[in-house]
Amino acid sequence: MIRAVALYYVLVLIVMGIATYQASLQRNILDMWTIIAADKWFIVTLWDTYFSFIAIAGWIIYRERNQWVGLGIFVLIMVGGNFTIALYVLWALYTLKPGTGIKGLLLGANY
Repeated sequence: MIRAVALYYVLVLIVMGIATYQASLQRNILDMWTIIAADKWFIVTLWDTYFSFIAIAGWIIYRERNQWVGLGIFVLIMVGGNFTIALYVLWALYTLKPGTGIKGLLLGANY
């Protein structure tokens, strides 16, 4: 299970990196803001995404021993999105104590 989680988040980093790179070659997101901000479906998708980011950040704050680290990662998630989430999970897997498995990943310092 741990290996599948790691592979998933490596895939997230690769796909998001490629997609972001390709999109940035096409247009600058800051130049598009007036167009995309007027699109109601874009706004709904943005709200949906950030509510998910807040839920994941809540989990990270819970699992971290140092709440300031958790809050710092929350800020990074709000800026870096899925890149930050993927890097955090991969770091959490790398630092996971042997034998703790998925419970250790999910509960962190609370396990």
